[in-house]
Amino acid sequence: MATFRQTRIAIAAALLGAFFAVFPAASAALPAIEPENCPAPAEATTLAAGPDGNIWFTATGTTKIGRVTPSCEVTEYSPGLSSAAYGIAKGSDGNVWFTEPTAKKIGNVDPSEPTTSLTEFSVANMLSASYITAGPDGNIWFTLGTAGIGRITPSGVVTEFPIPGANVCSITAGGPDGSVWFGNCASPRSVGRITPKETVETLEVKGSLTIQPDSIAVGADGRLYFPASPPEERIGAITTFGQVVYLKTPPNFRPTSLATGPEGNVWAMERNTSNERQKVTVKALGGTFKLTKNLGEETAPISLDSDPMVIQSALETLPGLGSNVKVTRTDLSDGIELTLEFVGKLARTDVAQVGCNGSGLTGAKPTCTGETIANAVPSRLIRIASIGTLTEFPLKPSTVLPTTKANVLVAGPSAALWYATAGDAATGTPPVIDRFPDDPPHSQPLKVIVIGPGKVVGPGIDCPPFCSADPTEGTKVTLTAIPNPSAFFVVWKGCDTGGIDGVQCTVTADKEKSVTATFVAAPELTVSKAPGSGLGKVTSYPGGILCLANCSTTTAGFKEGAKVKLNQAPSKHFHFVEWLGDCTGSGLCEVTMGEEHGVEALFGEDPKYSLSLTKKGGGQGTVKSSPAGLNCGIACGSQAADFYEGTAVVLTATVQAGKGSTFAGWFGAGCSGTGICTVPMDEAKSVAAIFE
Repeated sequence: MATFRQTRIAIAAALLGAFFAVFPAASAALPAIEPENCPAPAEATTLAAGPDGNIWFTATGTTKIGRVTPSCEVTEYSPGLSSAAYGIAKGSDGNVWFTEPTAKKIGNVDPSEPTTSLTEFSVANMLSASYITAGPDGNIWFTLGTAGIGRITPSGVVTEFPIPGANVCSITAGGPDGSVWFGNCASPRSVGRITPKETVETLEVKGSLTIQPDSIAVGADGRLYFPASPPEERIGAITTFGQVVYLKTPPNFRPTSLATGPEGNVWAMERNTSNERQKVTVKALGGTFKLTKNLGEETAPISLDSDPMVIQSALETLPGLGSNVKVTRTDLSDGIELTLEFVGKLARTDVAQVGCNGSGLTGAKPTCTGETIANAVPSRLIRIASIGTLTEFPLKPSTVLPTTKANVLVAGPSAALWYATAGDAATGTPPVIDRFPDDPPHSQPLKVIVIGPGKVVGPGIDCPPFCSADPTEGTKVTLTAIPNPSAFFVVWKGCDTGGIDGVQCTVTADKEKSVTATFVAAPELTVSKAPGSGLGKVTSYPGGILCLANCSTTTAGFKEGAKVKLNQAPSKHFHFVEWLGDCTGSGLCEVTMGEEHGVEALFGEDPKYSLSLTKKGGGQGTVKSSPAGLNCGIACGSQAADFYEGTAVVLTATVQAGKGSTFAGWFGAGCSGTGICTVPMDEAKSVAAIFE
């Protein structure tokens, strides 16, 4: 399994294959969903669910922001922005926040007074197409493109996180680890996160698929979801530990925008599954034109003077287009007219675009008119409830074209999904913000209340601060109580059933519900080392106290009424003296936790005795001790060292080679002979080494 690191790491194709998963979509026999169109005054750049229960959007090319109510009332506001707004999100402070890339600013407005409450903050490295999201830390996070990622507090303090070599093109918050996730559209493409400890971790996903990190979403399962490119369209998912899996989407489905629903599921939208316009005409005096597939992926230059069969052959160089196009060439008095009629359907989301290119006839400037052939009608939604649970929902066709931007799918305050469209100037169709009604899915509000020092986590819940969610109706939601250090979980209220050790509860989303988790602060026991030179460790039963030799003090909380026993273990050459404070004496220390307690442990150092060494005689040699302490060289006549009581000191004599000396033996401290001398240290002692 791969793991995230603070430096970029890569997963090879073989590793990806180990986690490659194929999950077929559910039957498409579900009834089609018909969007509820809300005509907008201008094309929306991005959408966000606002703090007031409405959908807010930024308007492309204008210094306006807008709001759409659940009843489809669309209103635009001019709060006095310094430049056009781009990304938009709701903040934890109850305001609506947005980026203003051209002015290098971030602004916010009070949704109750959007035209008079504008506040703006400067961001030095703000770049174009800057997206924004509300972070789990209560701050606003935003993309800075090649400059990395930025964070701004509600009071306007900006912090930037450079990501060398990256081009950050998307950002979202969520997941169990409290991270902010981002997509990197630079080569090689990657995804990454900024952890609550503010470390930047990236993961480059290598293999046969190319990830499209410009639209990402975090599911209730904690995975980050992202689209992946041909040869097979899929949706990828990465866990917080770096494990990668791929979900195979239905045939010809290409995910272009991802969003997390209020129930915690991830939704994916597609575009362009069939042709809405079937014909394009090029008219010119001469020269060449080009046909481009997928807005820049492949190009076929074609001469207007060519025979239609030659043109047909040129088109066949574009896979999926040539066999679907009928070419007609007509000679006119003022030039040549070329008509391309699409008799089949473009594969997946192909977009064909025609444009002029090259030089014309001598003395005549070529002119060329063309149009884009595309069908941007969203035809399906996919719901990803968990890895392997994929449901397809077909949509009834619309007459409008969606925007090409990625961040135009968003979950509303209820279970409804919203998306923005670009409109069609050729047909007079205005931009639209569409609402998919609650079919799918229905949801039921769930509120969590935390009392005391602790938190509750679950799908869409990380309380505090995120204490409400809208799980899908009928689902069973598991909540987990996590007490703070030196605190304990006490009881649930409002759960259907309890769970492991009582820290988990299950609640069924069959109606609006409220769940309460109560925590209490635990009485604390503080253990410290009494002043002195002694060393040793102190541990507790039950566990909580672990004060090793180099520890001076430590504190732990225990449940009220718990009987805590303290154990001591002196280090080598040290001994335990006594307990001080709420325990006394040198025996067992036991305290009953009903209030704060403090205990000191006094350790003492074992006694030491001196061992004196003298060299005698006319010979030359050296004497060393084990353990170290004595090292009497050639020039040394005498030496002394202290050793702990009970230590057996071994002395070794060595004659200097080539000097004609011999070792005559030991004298004193119970040693004799010419072997080693072992001295047990139970008092001060002296020994002589005789060299002749």
